[in-house]
Amino acid sequence: MKDSIALEQLVARIQSQLAPNSKVEHNVDLPTLDGKRTRQIDVLVTDKIGQYEFRIVIDCKDHAKRLDVREVGTFQDLVQDVGAHRGVLVSPQGFTSGALDRAKQLRIDLYSPIDTEPHKWQVSATAPCIVDYRSAAIAIKFSVSSPHPWVIPYDMDDGDFFDEAESRRPRLIETMFSNWFEGKYPTEAGVHEDQPIYEGTTLMRVNPESDLIMPVELTASVHVEQRYYFGHAKIDKISGFLDHHTGGVITNAFELLVDHEEVESSWNIIESIEDAPTRPLFVSTGLIAHRLP
Repeated sequence: MKDSIALEQLVARIQSQLAPNSKVEHNVDLPTLDGKRTRQIDVLVTDKIGQYEFRIVIDCKDHAKRLDVREVGTFQDLVQDVGAHRGVLVSPQGFTSGALDRAKQLRIDLYSPIDTEPHKWQVSATAPCIVDYRSAAIAIKFSVSSPHPWVIPYDMDDGDFFDEAESRRPRLIETMFSNWFEGKYPTEAGVHEDQPIYEGTTLMRVNPESDLIMPVELTASVHVEQRYYFGHAKIDKISGFLDHHTGGVITNAFELLVDHEEVESSWNIIESIEDAPTRPLFVSTGLIAHRLP
């Protein structure tokens, strides 16, 4: 298959994904407005709004260099000749500044394919991102009053805890960490005292040699620290167009991988989101927890 045909098919596939409800056709002969001849269209997009039909013609150029202003002018003649409502010029190599200026005047969109599938124009894409890590150091606060001798376990996680029905509670440390990762504790930076660990009344065995259980007050002290990391995350899968007029990427889905080991080892620490060297595609919040002795 010729590269030019493969590019047209790639563009048609991308456009079909972007506009699944529109009719997207490859290699169409379209009659001119005067009806005297036909013009070959690489990709034709047709859509209907009520009784009106709209046509968008897309021309694909696999040139070794950036397209210049002459290519824009030639394409404008094609758009006018077939009476299309919009024209799109696609070039993997991009466009000259003159072509950009002229296309903006003529309201012609200028795109390059952005696609991670294996082919001649496959891209390896990354996205600027900020990871907002909230790290929690969690300590246990323990309070009890009993007329009986009380044996405090060396490790509170080894304690026998029960609810009001004397059913065994989940393990203490596991419960505190679950509360943090499930968003039950505050995530704002600072120290948050007296956070509940279990819901309702908690009972604890007085000592391992006794069946006596007594109420105990258990709370967590959550010390939250916040740290921003800025870097570029790898985009594993994306299909769309780079819009040369806006600098943005047009797509309806992508898969992005954030390697947290890479974030902590090689991304830059910044003081705030506003200090990012470029506007991030998104800000991701991650939760980390440490147990304090």
